[in-house]
Amino acid sequence: MFRTTYKSKGKCFKVIIDSGSTDNLVSTEMVDKLGLSKTIHPTPYKVWWLQKGHRIMVTEQCKVEIQIGTYKDVILCDVMAMDGVESVSYTH
Repeated sequence: MFRTTYKSKGKCFKVIIDSGSTDNLVSTEMVDKLGLSKTIHPTPYKVWWLQKGHRIMVTEQCKVEIQIGTYKDVILCDVMAMDGVESVSYTH
């Protein structure tokens, strides 16, 4: 697991890369700031581990274009509230 920054649509954001993770997640705030299009999640689910004592329902997804150095990709991420954190977490 490591933390770095990446660029999307000319803006820099924090990213957490966890090769042991099973979910690609992006914050609702980041999706809104970048004006990304959301789609309905084909299999909605609840997350308990992100906010202590709260269950967060994941009902949407979106594609996020990323660039880290010269590496570029488009990642399908689940959209969820992350307490005002502008970030994305994905596996590669």
